[in-house]
Amino acid sequence: MEKENLKFNALTPEVLDKNKEIYTKALDFAFDNKDIKNIAITGIYGAGKSTVWNTYVKETKKENIITVSLGKYEDNIDENDIKLEDEENSSEHFLDNENRVERQIINQILSQINAKDIPLSKYGFKSNKSCCTILFETFAMLGIICSVLLWINRESIVDNTGFSYMYVLISCIIMLFLSLLYIFYRYFRENILRISKVKFRGAEADLGYNEKNDETVLDRDIKELVYLIKSSNSKIIVFEDLDRYDNISIYTKLRELNFLLNKYSKTNENENKNENENESIKFVYMLRDGIFKSKNRTKFFDYIIPIVPIVDSKNSESMMVNLLGDLNSLIDDRLIFKISLYIDDMRLIKNIINEFIIYKDIINIDGFKLSNDKLFSLIILKNIFPYEFDLLQLNTGYLYDVITKIEGYKNEEWENTKERIKNYQKEYNSKVNDITDEKILNLTNILKESIKMEMESLQLYNIKNKDDKNDSFEADINECDKDFIINKTMNKDLSSYCDNQNINYNEICNFLIKINLNEKILNSDKLLMSIISVSKIEKVFEIKQKTHNFKYLSLVRVLVLQGYIDKTYWHYKGYFYKGSLGINDIIFIKNINESKEQDHLLDIENPSKIINRLEKIDFNRFNILNKKLLKYCVEENKIEYTLSIINSVNNNRNYIKLAEILESYKLIIIENLINILYSNNIYEIKELLEVSKDYYFNTYNNILIAIYTNEHIDTKTIKKFNLYLENNWKVVSFLPEDRKDIFYNNISNVGVKFIDLQGDEINTDIIKNIESLNAYKLCVKNIVYIIEKILGKSVQYGNLLSEIYNSSLLECKNYIDNNFESFLNEYIDGNNNEDFTNDEKILIKILNSKISNEYKIKYLNLNNTELTNISDIINDFKNEDLLNCMFDRDIILFTKDNVKIYYDNIEKSSKKFIDYVERNLNESNVDEILKGNSDMCNEFINNPELRDGLFEYIYKYATKPVKTIDSNLSKERINLLIKRELIEINYKNINFLLEKNWKEVIIMWVNSTENDIQDEFVDVLLYCKLEEKEDLIYKLINSKITDENSMKLVDLLGTGVLIEKINLEKENLISYIIDRGLSGDNINYICKNFNKFSLMLKEGFIKYLKNYNVFHNLQNDNLNDDVMTFILNFEGLETYIKIDLICKKIDNDTDVLLLRKYIESVKEISKLAEVWENNYPELETDEEKKIGNKLLEKGIVKQYREGYPIKIFISKDKKGKSGVQ
Repeated sequence: MEKENLKFNALTPEVLDKNKEIYTKALDFAFDNKDIKNIAITGIYGAGKSTVWNTYVKETKKENIITVSLGKYEDNIDENDIKLEDEENSSEHFLDNENRVERQIINQILSQINAKDIPLSKYGFKSNKSCCTILFETFAMLGIICSVLLWINRESIVDNTGFSYMYVLISCIIMLFLSLLYIFYRYFRENILRISKVKFRGAEADLGYNEKNDETVLDRDIKELVYLIKSSNSKIIVFEDLDRYDNISIYTKLRELNFLLNKYSKTNENENKNENENESIKFVYMLRDGIFKSKNRTKFFDYIIPIVPIVDSKNSESMMVNLLGDLNSLIDDRLIFKISLYIDDMRLIKNIINEFIIYKDIINIDGFKLSNDKLFSLIILKNIFPYEFDLLQLNTGYLYDVITKIEGYKNEEWENTKERIKNYQKEYNSKVNDITDEKILNLTNILKESIKMEMESLQLYNIKNKDDKNDSFEADINECDKDFIINKTMNKDLSSYCDNQNINYNEICNFLIKINLNEKILNSDKLLMSIISVSKIEKVFEIKQKTHNFKYLSLVRVLVLQGYIDKTYWHYKGYFYKGSLGINDIIFIKNINESKEQDHLLDIENPSKIINRLEKIDFNRFNILNKKLLKYCVEENKIEYTLSIINSVNNNRNYIKLAEILESYKLIIIENLINILYSNNIYEIKELLEVSKDYYFNTYNNILIAIYTNEHIDTKTIKKFNLYLENNWKVVSFLPEDRKDIFYNNISNVGVKFIDLQGDEINTDIIKNIESLNAYKLCVKNIVYIIEKILGKSVQYGNLLSEIYNSSLLECKNYIDNNFESFLNEYIDGNNNEDFTNDEKILIKILNSKISNEYKIKYLNLNNTELTNISDIINDFKNEDLLNCMFDRDIILFTKDNVKIYYDNIEKSSKKFIDYVERNLNESNVDEILKGNSDMCNEFINNPELRDGLFEYIYKYATKPVKTIDSNLSKERINLLIKRELIEINYKNINFLLEKNWKEVIIMWVNSTENDIQDEFVDVLLYCKLEEKEDLIYKLINSKITDENSMKLVDLLGTGVLIEKINLEKENLISYIIDRGLSGDNINYICKNFNKFSLMLKEGFIKYLKNYNVFHNLQNDNLNDDVMTFILNFEGLETYIKIDLICKKIDNDTDVLLLRKYIESVKEISKLAEVWENNYPELETDEEKKIGNKLLEKGIVKQYREGYPIKIFISKDKKGKSGVQ
């Protein structure tokens, strides 16, 4: 921040540009009202009373104001307090104090009045005399002396000079008079001579005042004060800070003074013609409300103006932020808020900021990377406890004791927390030590890191002080946060494993949470502070000595407990002078003490002296890691310090920083470090390797070289690092020449297998040694690398196996034979769509190997080698996928024997085999292949996946009918198979066709059968619930099947059979249906289509109607002309039936011409037809009467005259009229 931007603040009352409007109105009212003479401006200390008044004076331009400001600024400290309290109990001291105050009031008033305006006052200030005054006084003295000398020597003067006696006398009188006149003027003007006491002959008169009587100065000289104020012509007298004396009597006397002044002014107003008679003298008092402890203050003052405090605990935060200005960004908002709760004094706030600006610049806070928050807190202490601050700089006093005790308790908690971590770690290890599965161990490590990451982001709000009842402490988080972390980091595989092994998964998580929680506490001074017991905290802040400003002790407690004031306070006390420690050394130590992050590459100047100044506990701090410090500890073999630093790295996961430091170390230093660590810190070395392998190559290589070229580390320990060496092939290029033999011996003993051999920079001799030890992972890439480097030969990937097995590389061949399956898997996976051209022996070896089917298929998909005899892979005949792949790619030679061997060894042919046969079968080999494979043909004909071309070949060679038709077989193929009688008549096949609703196929099939076979077919059909397929039944009935089988189907339909759906040519079947009985629908159909039926069927129908007495049920619609004509002419039918039918026709208004026809057709009533020939037939027989009456009833005929027998006739209009039919 630019220094010129810093703003200091004056501690004097401010004069604002403008007051609050209400203040101005209130003061205007008070000064405009002549009855208001005593004005009180009230408010707490620092409320802004003076600011409001001064701003008002500026706004209204009031002049000639006398201001009296008296304050009491004593600190009640130690013995002085006790002494002062005793003195204040005595009336004598009280009177002396009151006199002192009143004298100061007079003095301050006097100091603001021109001495020339109060010549009669007995009070005055000494002042230097002017040259004129000195000259006049000299002349006056000389005048007196000269007049006396002149008078004494008058005779000689008169005699010697010739002056007359009168002249000399007049001269003496003039000089003496003028000198005395000036002296008396000075006396009366300056009141030089005072007569306090006159004593005459034992009698004594006191003309002055006695300071030892009971009267105070103001009591005695109130008239003098009236004179002074009146002579000053001031109308406003302001009294400030008198309330600090807590003396009401002073205000009483001032009120009396005001009364006297105003009464005196009013009485003597005529003496001064310029006096404004309406203007009174007003006293303005600035005081706190609490000076009067009752409502009497409203009686004492004529007008009271309250001042709302500018600063209080509610707004001091914003006021402090405003005053800080640009500095606000340097200080934590939370600190400002906490301070604002306790500091509500504007002057105190301003001075704190002023001192902070100066201290910040002087102590070089940026250069030393100090905390602005801590400096600000220390400045606050300096202002509220200046005396204690002085003692703190001498390492003594109350504040020093508090800081020292707190640091001691924090160290205790640090040790306790470290011990808890060890215990939790032991319990955690006891849970996971039995886990040997590498995958589960990796999952455990992942869980550990996941929980650590979650814990790092967790805000710990619920860490509390220990209580007094139980001094033991166990850090924990709330159950909600715990469940959240466990669920978020949940690993199902690890959880399942724990359940199977009777290990409590949640308990493992709880231990990890507690370990990380305590590590977080370990590295945070604030959290360490939070776990100190309440009793210890109270003991720390117990006041054993008397101090001042008790109201601010709570603020001290807050600053200390929040970590703003701690043992690092000495960094903030003053200048830094370079001595044994350098600037970076100071910064480093400071950051250690403050538990702050710091640069691990910080260039400290004196590591040895830093070690001497640090405590043992400091080497376990999270920020102890430093490049030069670690190097010094390793070089000087300071094992304890080195292990503590590495332990801190592990606890705080600072391995990246450590790797960055080791990157610049030489091999010899890293070897020394490994020698210190390998016994008990294997885990730390592994973690360091983990973070180094990708970015810090020197660190990674040097650590591995230091381990694998060390003759003192046991084989079991070295073996733990195999994985890191195996993944770092290039490390062999950095081996010191004199260490290579040790290196080869160690990697052979621990079974190192380098993962990836690559790079042209590796010496061929090294490659040969590695190859001879088999110290490399068997993989295609490494084999290719060794062949190219040792033999200098380039190999095509697709022919690699043939090259190896046909070469002289016996070691490689044996290595591959011993691990053939794993090598083959990788060889197949590594192919980048390049054809495999290995010979048939390799192909057979691969197909007969134990590699998975998936890999065999992968190989076959790129294989270009043909298999001559399928029997060479007889063990793979159950492997359908493998065979399908070989058929799909035509890898197997297409011969009669290979086809037969395959078919004889499988249950069902695959689609790929069928396609294989189809692709390879042609006119030239069809007879040879299929004649010897009729069973295959019998299977294929029922295969819907068979293409039409192959089907045309196959079905000709099939010999056995299909028992169960494939559900996907097409209708066309079924037709072909039916024609060749290659489908068996059974329930499944017929029902299948029914389900497919292939009616034409069923009809075609049944029509193709005869005699017993047809009877069997129909019987199966009847068993297939054919009644649900009525349409098919009618089609079958109308087909070419025999009448007997048709009658079976008619019986299936029961009474619901419809003649209209049966071919009329099937007369026997229809006659069978008529004999069985006719439904209403069938009767209606026959009547409607009567002429379409043969005579036999017509006669059968009439006989059915007669036999079953159905004629009376016939409707008029059924009795059409064709039916009526056939019935009336049918000889075997009784006459009454015919008469009834004619009556029914008459009732239904049948055409009269048709009625005539019907009547003529019946012999018994035929004469009645003569009525239409203008005759008058008689109704003689019962039949004639029935018909005649029916005709009369309908009005078709009329009765001719009265008489018996009845005669009828027909009118002309009825002869040809048609009725409604």
